[in-house]
Amino acid sequence: MASLDPTTLTSDQLTSMLNTWAKGSYGDESAVNLLAAHGTWLARHDFLRACVDAADDGGTSDGTAPMAWVDWDAAARLARTVPASTSEVVILRLACALAGAETGTLRELTSCLDTTNTARMLDALAHRAGWHERGIRHTVDGHQFGAVGSALSA
Repeated sequence: MASLDPTTLTSDQLTSMLNTWAKGSYGDESAVNLLAAHGTWLARHDFLRACVDAADDGGTSDGTAPMAWVDWDAAARLARTVPASTSEVVILRLACALAGAETGTLRELTSCLDTTNTARMLDALAHRAGWHERGIRHTVDGHQFGAVGSALSA
């Protein structure tokens, strides 16, 4: 398996490679999806150098798909010191928390999110909870809908 420099990959390439690695782990999948939806971290070289590794093969059963992976504990440590906006740091910390790294309380992590980042967080939490597997989608107002759009009882 040949190592790749993740800073040379486009965000789309990196997202695809991270999804190959995360497949089957709702925590990692939701964390990767949150970072990809936000758009900042997968383009930041400081994050990629400190927290992401990539290889040109090894992500499938036949060992041929390129893949990348995140060291969530390193990402959580980076979030404590990296120069970034408050909302950027919160998104990184939320992604780390979804993947199992300790980053703070939900109250602390969500107190400064704007509408767009709150919606991204809700999508990530729904995925982490496995809603995609049960055909459930949600709206930002919190109502759950089944696959055919019928409201579910609480």
